[in-house]
Order: sequence, then C-alpha cells, then structure tokens
Amino acid sequence: MTAVLPPHFKSLYRSILRASSAAVLHHSTARTTLRKLYVPLFREAGAQFQAYPAASKPRQRDIEAWMSEWNND
Repeated sequence: MTAVLPPHFKSLYRSILRASSAAVLHHSTARTTLRKLYVPLFREAGAQFQAYPAASKPRQRDIEAWMSEWNND
C-alpha cells in the first residue's frame, strides 16, 4: 500500500498550477508549457514521498537527501 501524500504537498502543487495559469491568462499554449515543466517535478517528488515509509534505511537517507535538495531549490 502506498502512503498518502501530505496535504501541504498537494496544496503546494495546486498553488503552483494556479499561479502559473494566472500568470499566462488566455494563453493556453503558455499554460500547457508551464504545466509540462512542473508536473514531472511534482510526480517525482510525490513518488519519493510515497516510497519513503517502506524504504530501507539507506534508501531513506537517499530520499532525505533528495528532499533536502528539492526543498532548497
């Protein structure tokens, strides 16, 4: 069973999508392009969040390092 994504993560994702959409009002091509930039990043982060609880200790350290870098970018 996979872990549920934390509410703050889902909220951040929705906020990013709304902000990028509002930044390019009435320009669907630009909105689509921005989404293509952010969706893969958030999918990877979501996969890391979900894998963390069941991961081995070395893998958890790798995920923690990845999350730390993600949070600092």
